[in-house]
Amino acid sequence: YFYSREQISEVAKKYECCPFELSLDLSLYSDVIVCDYNYLFDPQVYLKRFFELEETDSYFLVDEGHNLISRAREMYSKALSLQLIKDFKKLLPKHHRKHHKILQQFIEYCEESRKLLKDQDYLFQKELPDKLIDLGYRWSEYFRDFLLELKDKIPTWLQNLYFDLMSFLKISEYYDDHFTFLVELVNHELQFKIFCLDPAHFIKQKLDFGKGSVLFSATLSPVQYYQNLLVGHTDDLTFRQSSPFNQNQFQVLVADYLPMTYKYRSQVVDSLCELIKKATDIKAGNYFCFFPSFSYMEEVYQRYIQLYPEAEVLIQSRELKDVEKEAFLANFQAQNEQVVLGFCVLGGVFSEGIDLKKNRLIGSIIVSVGLPQISKEQEELKKYFDEKNQQGFYYIYQLPGFNKIMQAAGRVIRTEEDRGVILLIDQRFGRKDYMQLYPTHWSKGVVVHDLNSMLNQLKQFWH
Repeated sequence: YFYSREQISEVAKKYECCPFELSLDLSLYSDVIVCDYNYLFDPQVYLKRFFELEETDSYFLVDEGHNLISRAREMYSKALSLQLIKDFKKLLPKHHRKHHKILQQFIEYCEESRKLLKDQDYLFQKELPDKLIDLGYRWSEYFRDFLLELKDKIPTWLQNLYFDLMSFLKISEYYDDHFTFLVELVNHELQFKIFCLDPAHFIKQKLDFGKGSVLFSATLSPVQYYQNLLVGHTDDLTFRQSSPFNQNQFQVLVADYLPMTYKYRSQVVDSLCELIKKATDIKAGNYFCFFPSFSYMEEVYQRYIQLYPEAEVLIQSRELKDVEKEAFLANFQAQNEQVVLGFCVLGGVFSEGIDLKKNRLIGSIIVSVGLPQISKEQEELKKYFDEKNQQGFYYIYQLPGFNKIMQAAGRVIRTEEDRGVILLIDQRFGRKDYMQLYPTHWSKGVVVHDLNSMLNQLKQFWH
């Protein structure tokens, strides 16, 4: 029997109980539970009723396994802002003397950390500051009592600060060589972050709660990379299923003549616009164009509608609610009368889990190799894996970027009746280190060195 969300809500409303708690109780009588990663892997919200014991009779089927690495890293990383703590201290009534005293000690210790930065904006250190954690635990006791006094009059930001503190302290209990501690200035105020570099040990620990597990995805390649990052070794059994689709259903074209590195991409906007326009004019229908960032997507969009004002182009907004997402996709109905372009961001909500079957989508134009944006955290991860296996760039930039490419390309062919094109636009796509990442079902792909060659290949495929 299937318990739907609507049924659970209806019964909970009738008997005036919490629908979430009711669904948890129902789960005890269920053979199959479909849920988010959190309910197994998150150290704070996992379902204790199932996983308090070291082993259960459960089997875990983990869908979209490639996403679990970044999700688990987030679950074991927590930040604490000194500014919010100072704001709280100002509001704390004076009669809470002991609370004021420990809070002042906590703030003073944090301020001492400012000296570590010297003239830098941030600093990573291997050691977790034990005194900070000790003061945090002592403060949390007074904080909890204060919230109990307020009862149901707790401001949301204050409740969030308490949860942030408790999360920070909880994650500190797991701190080992797979973590680093970050002290940084955010808007001129201190922030502390426990940053998980490698969550594989924790993922494996959770998977070991069950009798067995299967992790699967359309993009778990190269499999050794994912095994290392998901469970820390390559001993487990693997199975790769070849593509079920006929290679004549799609055409992969690699345009290696446009440089898409950050330094040059703004210089080739007009050439890119011309490529998109002429390539899509050959066959009317719906296309997605994927870009490496919102800023570059918006730059190309503005130039595209300036050059081709008659074009029908929809652009992904930066803040997208579920209703807006559905409204965006509703524009891509089955048709072959006009060209409809959807400008999207690589790795965004339209890169995965979108099923536009048959001729609801006939092409993906993928701009750049999708390297993650450089940040202090990304660079620290690169350094960690350079020290571990000399593959920092490969692990942290190249492979996660290529995973985005595979996900975006996978939007095109969804059924045996689909036909479509995948255009990869970047000089780097023609390099050996990228071509060896291509899946076997791309073996009929063609590298083109100019626009005319690409257009000729497209005409042959469509006609």
